[in-house]
Amino acid sequence: TLPDGMRVLLRLFLLLRAYKPLSLFGTLFIVLFLVAVGTGIMPFTELVLHRYVASRASAIVSIASGMLAFMSLSLGLVLSSVNQRFLELERVVVKRFKR
Repeated sequence: TLPDGMRVLLRLFLLLRAYKPLSLFGTLFIVLFLVAVGTGIMPFTELVLHRYVASRASAIVSIASGMLAFMSLSLGLVLSSVNQRFLELERVVVKRFKR
């Protein structure tokens, strides 16, 4: 059923976010960046050729998806570094209590 499928997808997202944040948000960055480039080609060529952008909606979608792409990449980098520091701290604590 649909609610069960949504639960599975949510659990998969949460697991990936917790254990592989750079892979998850890096993939999201690539997808959003390709959307930004794909939707931004037409407004860019209009601007270069005619010095006027007739398709403003495409330009707005392109800019928004580009911003979301780089926000996703930065979030992945931050979560990945925090995750590494947490694992490093956990190793130190476990090593200390084993003595």
